[in-house]
Amino acid sequence: MTNQIIKQALHPYPDRLVIVTKVGARRSADRSWIPALSRQQLIDGVHDNLRNLGVDSLDVVNLRVGAVLEPFQGSIEALLTVLGELKQKGLIRHIGLSNVTPKQFAEVRPLRR
Repeated sequence: MTNQIIKQALHPYPDRLVIVTKVGARRSADRSWIPALSRQQLIDGVHDNLRNLGVDSLDVVNLRVGAVLEPFQGSIEALLTVLGELKQKGLIRHIGLSNVTPKQFAEVRPLRR
């Protein structure tokens, strides 16, 4: 819904505008946020953002890891690998992180490309 509002308000987008989107969570039936971190959910999230914004590629996609108040524990390398594949296909220009632990950040820091 937010991306549709952005598109309605700003499209056609100015050349210097950078839109930052987020994947890794979705709204449940009760409107609370729940994780959406499977490979397919991440791919679907990127494609939803592309469609709703009306663009061929996303400037920045932040990977949201964990709950609203705290990240989940464990590796995020597989999640970033999925986004990295979408970046290689030209669907994402830059990847960011949201709500990660210092350990998770350190784990994926060498993956920078």
